[in-house]
Amino acid sequence: MHDACAEDAGAVSGDAAGPASRIKGKIVFLVDCSGSMRIRDQADPSDGVRQPVSRLEAAVSEVKLTLEGLAERGDYEFDIVLFKSAASILSRDRIGKAGLLPLSPDTLKAAAGFLAEANSSGTTLLAEAINEALKLFGPGQEPGVMNTVFIYTDGVPTFPREDEAAVPAPTSEFLREFRIAVKEKNVCAAKINTFAIGATSVSREFLMVLALDNGGISIIGKGID
Repeated sequence: MHDACAEDAGAVSGDAAGPASRIKGKIVFLVDCSGSMRIRDQADPSDGVRQPVSRLEAAVSEVKLTLEGLAERGDYEFDIVLFKSAASILSRDRIGKAGLLPLSPDTLKAAAGFLAEANSSGTTLLAEAINEALKLFGPGQEPGVMNTVFIYTDGVPTFPREDEAAVPAPTSEFLREFRIAVKEKNVCAAKINTFAIGATSVSREFLMVLALDNGGISIIGKGID
């Protein structure tokens, strides 16, 4: 699956424009760290041996492989958002820098350390994570630069309320309103790609439409048969 990630993100590199005018891309990876991501029903994309790994481990492997591929392709800025009941951002919470990071050996090392600390617990506050990602791109879209989001998750978003910490809301109306809200907030014209890891049919449909609404693609993770 990481090949598809790299190929899709590779579209931002501007290969068609020639090596002298490569287009810089801005990429944010969103990784679901909610409690259900600890379920061990996935194949590790970085390992030819089909031993089951957790959904979170599979997502982390995908992000690492994609970053390694992008490091060889061109000029990129990136960030990583780990989300569950709250969001943690690589640039802000690990490096102490506001904004996207240049793709370099140092930032790849920092990203690996950040991903290694990911653990599964809590709920799936996807709305907060997407909001954080879109803010990282800034207002609007820079000429010649494509903004891209990769979302790795196994479920539909949960919704915080004043009287409850968070409640699942898998109704079709809620999910429709969620998608509309994301589309309206996506003023930076980010392409949103989704990766359904161990997701249910409802989740897969939601993630597919969320991606299509925002010019992206949706891929289903490789589970253990």
